Amino acid sequence: MEFSLGQTQSHTGKGFDYESALAPLRQTIARRIHGKPDSNTLDAYYQIADIFNIRSRTSGDSHDTTWIDSSQQYVLRLIDDSRQLDRPDYEAAGYTLWGQNLIYTHADEKAIVEKFLNALTLCDTWLRIHHTPNDQILERQSIAYANIGYTYFANKEYDNALRYCDSAIRHAWPAYAAGLPLVYEARTYMAQNKLSQAESALHQALFVMSVQPMTMRWEAMDYLAGLHLQKGDPDSAIIIARQALALDRRGYHINYHYYWLGKAYIALHARDSALKYAGLEMALGEQRGSSPDRLRAYELLYKVDSLNNNTTGELTHYRQWVNLDDSLNQAQERKDIAEIQHKYDYQAFQEKAEREQFEQQERLHRQTRYSLFIFLGLLAVTAVILAYYNRKMHRKNLELARKNQEILDAHFKGQHFERKRVATELHDNLSSLLAATKLSIQVLDPSALPPGEQKLFQSVLDMMDTACNEVRYIAHNMMPVNLERQGLPAALESLLAKLNQTGIINFELTNIDPRLALDKVTAFNIYSICLECCNNILRHSRATRAAIIFKATEKELHLLISDNGKGIPDTKKDGMGIRNVNERIESLRGNLEVQTSAEGTSFWFTIPLSPAEALANAGRSPVPPLK
Repeated sequence: MEFSLGQTQSHTGKGFDYESALAPLRQTIARRIHGKPDSNTLDAYYQIADIFNIRSRTSGDSHDTTWIDSSQQYVLRLIDDSRQLDRPDYEAAGYTLWGQNLIYTHADEKAIVEKFLNALTLCDTWLRIHHTPNDQILERQSIAYANIGYTYFANKEYDNALRYCDSAIRHAWPAYAAGLPLVYEARTYMAQNKLSQAESALHQALFVMSVQPMTMRWEAMDYLAGLHLQKGDPDSAIIIARQALALDRRGYHINYHYYWLGKAYIALHARDSALKYAGLEMALGEQRGSSPDRLRAYELLYKVDSLNNNTTGELTHYRQWVNLDDSLNQAQERKDIAEIQHKYDYQAFQEKAEREQFEQQERLHRQTRYSLFIFLGLLAVTAVILAYYNRKMHRKNLELARKNQEILDAHFKGQHFERKRVATELHDNLSSLLAATKLSIQVLDPSALPPGEQKLFQSVLDMMDTACNEVRYIAHNMMPVNLERQGLPAALESLLAKLNQTGIINFELTNIDPRLALDKVTAFNIYSICLECCNNILRHSRATRAAIIFKATEKELHLLISDNGKGIPDTKKDGMGIRNVNERIESLRGNLEVQTSAEGTSFWFTIPLSPAEALANAGRSPVPPLK
């Protein structure tokens, strides 16, 4: 039987006005903006390509490739613009039509399958991205599976044919589209002589196609009639063929209905009925000018003559059948040669189109690479400029930090010298003046004074003693003599000895090397830090023990000042004393960590040292914090 292309025939009415259908679609394409495709343009390309494909199949002349060539031109436009617009659904439709065009031109099986597989890949891509199925995507997917199944069947690759027919049945859209791959599946089973599977597939095909007046429905009924004859059941074949003849009102497959009825009656030896349908087949062939119809009629006639023992008639009709068959075979050979020539011409056209498409893509890639190189060049220049300004700003920041440090160092040096000057003034001038004043007062004889004035005299002497002691204490703390003469270790030992004389808190000094060499500013700042912390411990901690612990390395001096007091309340953590300590540790480029709790407070200082200030006892471990 003849081949039926795997697509619902949407333009198959008799006398269909193709030009009227094409006119508005061409107007849509004419209105498009060049280089900017849209969905309306893609839809117009698809419909025009589809109309030309159908027109080529309904023209009745397979040698005329005008319509199929026109269809292919619009297919290539559709695919190219679909890629620009990123519409895999329309691109899949284009590849489906491309595969159908290749089927019509009897192209190589591999090329046909490749186009339909491209369509399936695009359908899968679209379905993974979109949550709601698209009717066009589902229909293209269904057609692609069915046509791959038919292509493998036509090339006798029955396992592949069944596999893709099964996929087409599962992905059929709309549901009645499953009828087409079911018919292909049945024909594959018939070719394998698996008649029960073939019959089941044909009944399923007739069931799903019953909701639509599809021409494939009558063809499926003819296949079922042939199947019954193959099984040796001509009565069932007659019932099915008569049903097909009655339902096929437009007579799409009337020639096959006559043929299968004639063969069934021959099998039943019903000579008159067989002769009737042989005559109807012959009349139809003469009316249509169809050699295949007349060939089938001669086959029926010579077999009827055989039943009637009409040797002369049988021989005559047999000769006519053989001669016409030879003529058709010769015509088929010429047709095959013409189709082979057309196939190569079409492949050349296809290769040219693909080459042009490839060249266009290469131009686009070159433009993209050129744009990318420009972008990367601008990016590199921008990066260089940013790096230059970043380095420049980094140098400025370093210079600013250096100047700030110089200012801070100068500030502390000035403060150091000012404190030294004030301490000297207090010690040399004010202290001497107070001492002279005291001696002058002591020259007076208090016994000659009244008792009340004697008490006042003694009170003045006591206040003078207190003033002298306070001046010496202030002068000593502003610039300790031991710090100037003997260095930091001796100054701290002297400080803690005086603090321990109070008997309130026991202060300990641990792990400090007498040979510790520091510049005067660093030593004075460390001494001031220890003095500030010890004063805070005396005033606020309510501790019984406190410790100053040193640990030196080649690069850093670690200082721990801890007590076992009540800790520092949150409201005192930013007090004046701690701010003064922070300022001094920042001037030394060090850092401070404070740990406080109800069991005591610890100040951890880390102070960077120069190689000249390395300690001889570096590496000693500090004693544990006080409990």
